[in-house]
Amino acid sequence: MHPPNKFGSRFRTYVLESTCTAAVETLEIYTYLSEFTCKLVNAGDIAAIELSHPNTLMMEWTTMATTLSVFNNKGGVGKTTYMFHIAHVLARRGHRVLLVDCDTQGNLTNYCLNDDEIAEAWKDDGNSIYRVVEPIIRGTGDITTPSPSKLSQAEGDIYLVPGDLRLSDFEDRLGDTWNAARGGDEASLRVQSAIHRYIDAAVSATNATVVLIDMGPNLGALNRAVLASSDYFMTPVAPDLFSIQGTENLGNKLVAWRSQWDQIHTSWTGSHLSLPKEAPQFTLGMSYKCITRDQRMRPE
Repeated sequence: MHPPNKFGSRFRTYVLESTCTAAVETLEIYTYLSEFTCKLVNAGDIAAIELSHPNTLMMEWTTMATTLSVFNNKGGVGKTTYMFHIAHVLARRGHRVLLVDCDTQGNLTNYCLNDDEIAEAWKDDGNSIYRVVEPIIRGTGDITTPSPSKLSQAEGDIYLVPGDLRLSDFEDRLGDTWNAARGGDEASLRVQSAIHRYIDAAVSATNATVVLIDMGPNLGALNRAVLASSDYFMTPVAPDLFSIQGTENLGNKLVAWRSQWDQIHTSWTGSHLSLPKEAPQFTLGMSYKCITRDQRMRPE
């Protein structure tokens, strides 16, 4: 299954195969940061990144599910597009991939499902991420565990927990219970760990080996809860001042979140509730730029 023709390019092993338009002759990908080295390889329209450190996106995945979040508080940097295509790369390599759309914009879901399938996921008995946490939002119970949607046209096994605009309603509930959760209150911890616990259930239902979580471009309570349940996270950025500032803001916030989750793990003494790991490892920063024909012809 090739990705939809909604973008100027489509990803392929390793990272990208450029589909040139009249304006864009090639798309170059630059990676940096973390504990690995990388080499940019260009061959015609192909730009491929060869990663030499095992703890990167192209890592040797273990038999247990590995969870990777794609996150930046700056929008428009290609995180959803990147995730969608990497999911197909991994599926073609034999991995069972679980996609979780935790971005209330729902772009990942729009890439993966048609309108009828999305409407089905949003029904009262649907399987959207909102339906998972709806009982907690309403105060009527704990999470539900509907089965994720299988992408029927994908080459390989890809499953999706569909996004839902109404997931934003969960943000207030997370914010209201955060301080009590830091004190070890179990009811509040069930709210904070809701998405984490559902992902565990969805991994068991699909036998997924890789979980990819798409997160919205903000530093709110929802992303605080989701990021804590990840093993790794990566941050796509655009080469501009706004993205640089956004990355700095993100780094400062992650330090505070880590400290607060440490407090939760210290306060909670029970063993019957699965809590997020709270310490995801930064694995990759990525920036990109487009080079037009005019720019290439411009003298130095």
